[in-house]
Amino acid sequence: MKDQHSQAQASSPSIAVPGPVPEPGSDAGALEHSQPLLEQQRRLLHELHVHQLELEMQNEQLRAARQELEESRDRYVELYEFAPIGYLTLDADGLIEQINLCAIKLLGQERKRLLGRSFTHLVIDQDRPRWRELTIRLRNSPQAIESQTNFELGLRRGDGRPLAVSLHCAGPAHGLPGDKLRVAITDISERRQAELALQESKFRFHQALRSITTVAVQGYRMDGRVSYWSPASERLYGYSAEEALGRNLLDLIIPPEMHDTVTEAMRQMAATGQPIPGGELTLRRKDGSRVAVISSRALMQAEGQEGELFCVDIDISERLAAEEALRRSDQILRSILQATLDAYWHVDRQCRLLDVNQRYCELSGYTREQLLGRPAQDFDILADDAESAARIQRVLDQGSAQFETIHRRRDGSEWPVEVSVTLQNSQDGGFVVFLRDISARRAAAASLRERELFGQAIGENFPGMLIYLDHELVTRYANQQALDWFGFGRVQQTSVQEVLGPERYAQLEPAFRAALAGEPQQFESRRKKRNGEVGCFWTQLVPHRIDGRVCGVFVMATDIGALRASQVRQRLNDAALTSVSDGIRISDADGRMVAVNAAFVAITGYSEAELLGRSGRMLQGPGTDPQTAADIQTAFLSQSEYAGEILNYRKDGTPFWNALTISPVKDEQGQLTHFVGVSRDVTLRRQADAALQSTLKDKEALLKEVHHRVKNNLQVITSLLRLEAGRSAVADTKTVLQAMQGRIRAMAQLHETLYRSGTFAAVDLGAYLGQVATQAFRAQVLDLAGVRLTLDMSALPTSMDQAAAFGLLVNELISNSLKHGFAQPHPLGAGEIKLSLQAVDAASSLWRLRLADNGPGLADDFEARRQSSLGLQLVGDLCRQVKGALSISSKPGQGVAFSIDFKAVAPSALVMPP
Repeated sequence: MKDQHSQAQASSPSIAVPGPVPEPGSDAGALEHSQPLLEQQRRLLHELHVHQLELEMQNEQLRAARQELEESRDRYVELYEFAPIGYLTLDADGLIEQINLCAIKLLGQERKRLLGRSFTHLVIDQDRPRWRELTIRLRNSPQAIESQTNFELGLRRGDGRPLAVSLHCAGPAHGLPGDKLRVAITDISERRQAELALQESKFRFHQALRSITTVAVQGYRMDGRVSYWSPASERLYGYSAEEALGRNLLDLIIPPEMHDTVTEAMRQMAATGQPIPGGELTLRRKDGSRVAVISSRALMQAEGQEGELFCVDIDISERLAAEEALRRSDQILRSILQATLDAYWHVDRQCRLLDVNQRYCELSGYTREQLLGRPAQDFDILADDAESAARIQRVLDQGSAQFETIHRRRDGSEWPVEVSVTLQNSQDGGFVVFLRDISARRAAAASLRERELFGQAIGENFPGMLIYLDHELVTRYANQQALDWFGFGRVQQTSVQEVLGPERYAQLEPAFRAALAGEPQQFESRRKKRNGEVGCFWTQLVPHRIDGRVCGVFVMATDIGALRASQVRQRLNDAALTSVSDGIRISDADGRMVAVNAAFVAITGYSEAELLGRSGRMLQGPGTDPQTAADIQTAFLSQSEYAGEILNYRKDGTPFWNALTISPVKDEQGQLTHFVGVSRDVTLRRQADAALQSTLKDKEALLKEVHHRVKNNLQVITSLLRLEAGRSAVADTKTVLQAMQGRIRAMAQLHETLYRSGTFAAVDLGAYLGQVATQAFRAQVLDLAGVRLTLDMSALPTSMDQAAAFGLLVNELISNSLKHGFAQPHPLGAGEIKLSLQAVDAASSLWRLRLADNGPGLADDFEARRQSSLGLQLVGDLCRQVKGALSISSKPGQGVAFSIDFKAVAPSALVMPP
């Protein structure tokens, strides 16, 4: 480098230095003449100086370029020598002129042995013809090298082992002198081994693909034609390999609606070299059906070769079906959780709510947003910190727990809850909680207890025997009536054979077995009690089923003795109701007819169907008395009885008189249930009554006239007797005539009473005898002072004949008392006659007529005088006529009493002679 620098300095141009400047004071002319020359010299000197600087700069640049060139050459030598690729330079004879270290290493020989050696001798025998052909072509047509960029040959190393290399040759066309060739050698042994391994791997891969039935693999060229079709693809898509190879995938497995998308994706892949992204697809089988697959794709492209797309398809139909089933199951589960009657919580280990269903929102009154994230203790009244910790520990230890507690709703009300907690086997380790509102269950438990008590009450109050037998026909329950009937203190755990006895059990065993087989039994039987009493029972054997299985038999026996008797009575009543001539109708509480007999149908002319359900007002018409109709309606409303006659109308419009009786029917509680109406057609009777009334009026007028005339005639007779007595001077004659007047007045009074009362069949005996006694007393007491008549008469209807006899009898007794009892002044100055008519015994219709005075009493010769006295004989005869018993009592100084006990004769209808 120093020599080069010296040469550069020697070659530098020399610069001439101008001579010395003349001193001042020289010749002025010379100075003026030399002034331009000096100026020119200075200018030249400056230019030289500038040129010197430029040359120095150029020289520096040359030195830098030379140094850079030397460094570049050193780098080239290093690169050439130590390049990772072997380089050789061949002369025109193919001998090696230059070789780098990599080539020496590849060939396995020393440099000195390789330099000058023919490269052809290094090529293996089978590749030498190809090498010679290549060298000839390169020398004759150097541009052919462009088409032979890569050329693979087999060389032989120094130890005899073959070496696979890739050659890259460059000739004169690339700037090499003469016929020299430069050869780049790349060791491809490992690539060859990799290719062999790849081929072997590819073989094994193909074999594996053939054995894997679930993974379908297809190979496609860049234009979409099939290059590989695995056996699994045959099974998946239905095409054989012969059918598929060479055909376009659009024609095979791509549905029509995906053609444009797949075509565009293939174009993009060809343009970008990126494979089509994988994913889930629905492709088409040979038979046209669709199949869901998950497809993975890889683009395989060897250097210098066309790319090939490999698709790996896995049938995911079952997975999708499973996912769909799982999704559906999840939806169903969520639907169940939302629709279930139980509330649901999902809580973490700190008992914070992570999820709730709608049911809990409904039960608690909170919204979902208000619940999530809150601790469970906010809603559980009984869950303090200690209780919550104990519950969590119990769930952790046992995996689950169940308990009852009380929750508080948003409105503050409380509700009982049954809580079921399960430890969740997941990473978060939370709890799944189901909460059930047990308000109804607690109410049901209370109701069950009530029903048990109710059942016991039913058993004890059942109107008959109630026994429960299990499946082995052993008694498990018997009410008190059954115990009393069979005479047992208790029958639980006793076989029915022991209860009934062997003989009776043998008779009923088929019925018990049939009931245990699920067939209800019922029958009527007669059984003797232990006390000898025989009862008639209706027995029912009812199977007791639980979940469709017969577990026992209910035995219900009801005493139907009274029922049978009532049925007999009912049949008799029905027969009577059917045969009775009166019309009978039964109405409900609203007056609508629910039953009628044949007589009612015949009376009204309506059919039974036309009558049922209608009111009796349907029989009323224009001639019906409104007041009578109102009275009937009042009886219905007041639930009272009614009896009367009303004008009704038949179906054909003809009127008839209805003698109607309505009676309410009430149940044991006094509630009205029905009305019973009895109708009788009294039209003919009403017509006969009208005719009879007309006749009776005429005869009543005639009778009144007769009685009036009889009374007048008796008055005339009485007057004649009074006149005759007044003319007679004989005292006995006057007495007889006066007695006859009294008797006639008594008979006349009877006719007067009948005439004034307007009744000719019956006479009020009390009133009549009072009038007779008063009249007789007044007629005979004119000469007697201090005597009074006292009457105590009860009303007694009797016949006219009996009244006439009693009238004469009272007249005789009054006359006898006044004549004999008060012939002398009374010692006390107050005489009294008492006449009374009173009932002795109402049950036997026995009456007593009594006349008593306070006179001196009967004389000692009364019996003798009684035989000769016409009046007393008449009294006896009249007593026998009225069938009465006469008794006479008397004490001296205390008066006398006549008593007649008799039975009243009921008045009979007056029968007029024709």
